[in-house]
Amino acid sequence: MQDNAEMGRNVKITKIAAAQREEDRRQGRQNVLREDRLQGRQNASQEENGRQGRQDEQREQDKRQDEQHEPQGRQDEGEGEEESGEIRISVRGLVEFILRHGDIDNRYHAVPDNAMQEGGRIHRMIQRRMGAEYQAEVPLKIVLPGEGYRLIVEGRADGIICHEDQVTIDEIKGTYRDLARIKAPMPLHIAQAKCYAYIYGCQQERKMVKVRLTYCNIPSEELRYFYEEYTIQELAKWFGDLTAAYRKWADYTWKWHGIRQASINDLEFPFPYREGQKDLVTNVYKTIYHKKKLVLEAPTGVGKTISTIYPAVQAMGR
Repeated sequence: MQDNAEMGRNVKITKIAAAQREEDRRQGRQNVLREDRLQGRQNASQEENGRQGRQDEQREQDKRQDEQHEPQGRQDEGEGEEESGEIRISVRGLVEFILRHGDIDNRYHAVPDNAMQEGGRIHRMIQRRMGAEYQAEVPLKIVLPGEGYRLIVEGRADGIICHEDQVTIDEIKGTYRDLARIKAPMPLHIAQAKCYAYIYGCQQERKMVKVRLTYCNIPSEELRYFYEEYTIQELAKWFGDLTAAYRKWADYTWKWHGIRQASINDLEFPFPYREGQKDLVTNVYKTIYHKKKLVLEAPTGVGKTISTIYPAVQAMGR
């Protein structure tokens, strides 16, 4: 009887000790969680302070820039304008503008709606099939100085093949036409390749540059190649004539740009500012100048239309 009582007390003590250990473990876990939460709040506070500091710094920088570029009704002549501007045009845009041509055969040749996507697929397929000597999608650019502005011609060559001492510019074109009917490369296609050949040849100081036109029938994936080879002198004369023909249009564009900017500089807000309207004008101008986004809501009669059109015009060419 006494042994049973003693055994019962021991079991009770064991249960109490186990419960105490479990409570200690639970308390320890809670302490760890509290410390983690406290550390997390401290980290979040530090991160928030850092973010706030960066925002304050950015706002201060934007403020300094805004003070320099505040929209005004009138500016001194030449103020805010660079001494030398630039006109950019793509290689494709250049050749299509100058070498544009037509045909008395105006019959419509229907192509699928996904022709552009299929053309991209054909480009990638051909580029992947080429070896290590093939460089795909090579960006090229040339800057031509002029009177008051620089003419920048730029584009992306489909491929450049460097084999030993020979360089070939590859121009890829997807088509739904029967390749057997293509007897020679299209003039605009060869012109694009020649532009890339001249730019690359000048940059790499090449005496000769080879051009390859790769035509691919999109449904069958059949390929046909046309090759041409030019000296850098031939390409220089051809490219010089091409850009000279474009210069008169570029000159006109640049002169018109100057006339436009002069008229903008003389433009004043056409009405007395209503309450809050000047802040709206300033914020719209800052948004456009910094290439950000602005969402605003204002009641009828505030003058939202003129308050967005005027700063948009003022921001042109800045």
